Amino acid sequence: MKRALLIGNQNYEKLDKLSFPENDVKKLKDIFEVIGFSVSTYVDVSFENMKEIISIFSYNVNDGDEIVFYFSGHGYHFEGNNYITPIDCKDYHEIEYADVLLLAYEDAAKVIDISLICDYLSKNKNGNNILVIDACRNIAEIKMYNDKRISNLVETSILNDNIFIAYVTSLGEFTIDNSIYATAISDMILRKYQTIDDLFNCVSDYVYNNSDAKIPCISKKTNKTYCFIDECNYCYEVEKQYYDEMFQIYIMVSSELSEVNIKDDFLNKYIYDAVKSLIYYPVNLLNLYIKKVITAFKEKLGLVYLLLEDEFFTTANIHVDSIFIEAKFGNGYRYDNNNFYNFNQCVEFIRNLQTKSSNVYIYKNKTIILMPYKNTNPFFQIINCQNNESLIRLVENPIRKIAKNDKTSEIMKLLIDNIENKKNILLVGDPHTNKEEFVSAFSEYFSEKDRILLINEDKKIDIRKGQISNSSTTFDDLMSKNVDELLNRMELVNKENITRVLYQNKAFRIDDEVFKALNKIEHCQFIATYDRDINTFLNQLKMQPKEHISSNYDLIVILCNCKEIGSFVHSIYVKENNYFDCLIKVDY
Repeated sequence: MKRALLIGNQNYEKLDKLSFPENDVKKLKDIFEVIGFSVSTYVDVSFENMKEIISIFSYNVNDGDEIVFYFSGHGYHFEGNNYITPIDCKDYHEIEYADVLLLAYEDAAKVIDISLICDYLSKNKNGNNILVIDACRNIAEIKMYNDKRISNLVETSILNDNIFIAYVTSLGEFTIDNSIYATAISDMILRKYQTIDDLFNCVSDYVYNNSDAKIPCISKKTNKTYCFIDECNYCYEVEKQYYDEMFQIYIMVSSELSEVNIKDDFLNKYIYDAVKSLIYYPVNLLNLYIKKVITAFKEKLGLVYLLLEDEFFTTANIHVDSIFIEAKFGNGYRYDNNNFYNFNQCVEFIRNLQTKSSNVYIYKNKTIILMPYKNTNPFFQIINCQNNESLIRLVENPIRKIAKNDKTSEIMKLLIDNIENKKNILLVGDPHTNKEEFVSAFSEYFSEKDRILLINEDKKIDIRKGQISNSSTTFDDLMSKNVDELLNRMELVNKENITRVLYQNKAFRIDDEVFKALNKIEHCQFIATYDRDINTFLNQLKMQPKEHISSNYDLIVILCNCKEIGSFVHSIYVKENNYFDCLIKVDY
């Protein structure tokens, strides 16, 4: 389990009041919750309460947990120990030696020894224990027998295994009452591939170069490689920062490249030295980006090369003036083309790649489609085939084997336009055709904000984007209800603001009560599958255009089966003036 305890003390009774600890705690609480931590926060805590809070928190730690302890407030160093202070601590200048002999130093001064927290966490041998101390580490002057004794400048040794401590400042130094340390952590923690050492090295560089504070430091006794971001907590915020920083680094590196003429042997180091202080990024990751941008310049692809090498997006639409990236989370990320790439040079590069068919090309594990377009809005689409079952595989591969004239690009463009514009679509074919697989591929083009009503039968539809409504059910369940029950059910569904309805039917008629009820759902797109012999269906379509089941749809996709290759798109019919015309037919 991931657990975090964050304490911020600022309204001290005997020490100077601070301005930022409460805000620091709130800021880090939000960011740690984003990446899956269960977070406990406390502000302005007294000595007794602070001891109890830390004790209870530590008691609940289990071996294997990921633990973060953060403190923002006053602190100091004395006789080899680092102390953090509750709001009712004593001024260390006034601590009497007699009290120390009687009570022990921590109780006499009312402070918390960081080594005590390390001891509490020592039971977590197989997890990760991370302490972040955002407090001063100046050397305390203690009043002893009317004289002042100054502690030796000796760093605390960590006796416990599996401890990582990050300090905002070096031993013996004061820090500044500002939020720069917490801000740097929250700004940098969401990076993929970044180890905890990478993170705090970047944070240290940033704090040192952007404030009057001394160099932050790390003290650790662990050989583990730990990353805050992994597959389990990969989320929208992580994804967005990943693409934002990709574009930011590209701008920085390409700006330097355009102004230098250096041999390859020295180019990488020169660029790294030029940009390292502009973006505080892990050395190995920044060097990797630099190499990719240099290659992008050589290939004349600009930032598009970085997307071709990227493994995390679903699709990327590249227009002359903008890039729109669809990935796992969010509604996509748009970046206007501020000299990120030259569109025509990218198209020229693509046309020299291995081709699958007209306007469909292969780059490593990517499929690139040069979309049919009007002259006013040219674009191409990059589909990451590794992460997702792509619609292009379903549409293109079978057609390529049987079609006399390639129809891939035309079919793709038509399907995607109708999905994104929420036109009603009916997929028709015999029970052995893979209609449900097509619907699953359609969902790649849904929005994350879509609310989907799924009426499922015996075949699985895999929804990859959008949220499935709790009202989703089976067709048999709806068939078992009387008319009033159906209408009441649809009234409840309408309150959910359904945007798309997906359903499967082996056989249904336009006078079915279920069909009538479904069509009372407001403001949504219908995508349905229909098990039917296609010749019978097409004959009925010609004879009964108004009464036929298809009358509720804008687009009909006919699927056919071929023994050697499986299902393929046989034809597509589009509604015009309440009649369906065959717009595309695959000749084979």
